[in-house]
Amino acid sequence: MLTTARKGLVLRYLGLALLALAVATSSLTFNWVLDHDSAANFFSEFAGRVVYLSDIFLWIGLAFWATGWYLSQGKSWRWGPWYVILPLLLLVALSLLNTLWAENAAQASYTAA
Repeated sequence: MLTTARKGLVLRYLGLALLALAVATSSLTFNWVLDHDSAANFFSEFAGRVVYLSDIFLWIGLAFWATGWYLSQGKSWRWGPWYVILPLLLLVALSLLNTLWAENAAQASYTAA
């Protein structure tokens, strides 16, 4: 039988696997258009609310990971500068790195900065 701490560990690893799946599916263009104003723009991605497949994996993965972290005993949230700043710097670096393989590099670099 799984203890609460073991359930937390399983949920944390399941959450990390779903986050990896979100990264793996982030380049797919499969989406659901929730709201689109066709008079404003032809493309629904620019003039409406769109949910991508990777968004679903991201939110479910974060929920599983956070729940698993909460269920794990003896674990505390780490809020030091390296636990907050380093992921944010990596996110900025990833957005700048994405401009290398963008269709329109000038537009991508404008929106990444």
